[in-house]
Amino acid sequence: MVVAGAVWLDRLGPRIHDLRDGVFNYSWKVLVVALLVVMEKDLGSAVVLSITALGLLWLAGVRVRHLVGLGAACLVGALLLVRAEPYRTTRLLSYLNPFAHKLGSGFQAVQALYSLGAGGIFGTGLNGAVSPAQLLPEAHTDFIFAIIGEEMGLVGTLLVLLLFTGFAWRGIRAARNAPDRLGVLLAGGVTIWIVGQALINIGGVTDTIPSTGVPLTFISYGGTSLALSLAATGILLNISARQRRVGFGNARANHRGRNGRSLHPSHRGGGGAEAD
Repeated sequence: MVVAGAVWLDRLGPRIHDLRDGVFNYSWKVLVVALLVVMEKDLGSAVVLSITALGLLWLAGVRVRHLVGLGAACLVGALLLVRAEPYRTTRLLSYLNPFAHKLGSGFQAVQALYSLGAGGIFGTGLNGAVSPAQLLPEAHTDFIFAIIGEEMGLVGTLLVLLLFTGFAWRGIRAARNAPDRLGVLLAGGVTIWIVGQALINIGGVTDTIPSTGVPLTFISYGGTSLALSLAATGILLNISARQRRVGFGNARANHRGRNGRSLHPSHRGGGGAEAD
């Protein structure tokens, strides 16, 4: 979706400023994909997809009022989807006060908070958590961050946040220095997706936002998530490498302009036979 969205927006060009030919032309395609994901009972992934799509629009230079309108429409749609399924409504209510539902719908959120608190500053040590075996459901997938907090303590959780912050910084740098518009959209889209999904997961585990059931990028158990995240990171690295090559080429061109002669061996005199 990131690749397709970046290509669509790159082809739209200046038309992205137009509400009908630009914004709607892009948004209905994203909506189709998001609805297919919602039909699979995966609202969390649809939220990640929508946030990434809005981020791509922002990177493409859409008008602020159009972006705000789309964001408001996404929020209303999400609330309607929550109301449509009783378990989603129950999850939202338990988020507001998980300890009032600690033996029911808030059980997992409460146990995640207990796990984080049990780790203290330095944690109980690797494989020293009690929660995976006895207390915290899905500890190896959506709630792995709670186990990191229990086994590695505050230090471990801050390290994870620092690593994602570093990823975001490098992704932003790659987008800013990308050699073309498509590269900017691809690098920015991948960064928003991976870091945004990680923040949504961590927010759900810490009860900062309602739990959405998305994995913690690169860390949660699951081969498909890891494979796609690594493939996206490969795209990001490729864009960063292209920027370096273009920058090196520009530096050579500038050097040639200053010296008034080429750097190629065949133009240095006496090196023509070795030019190839």
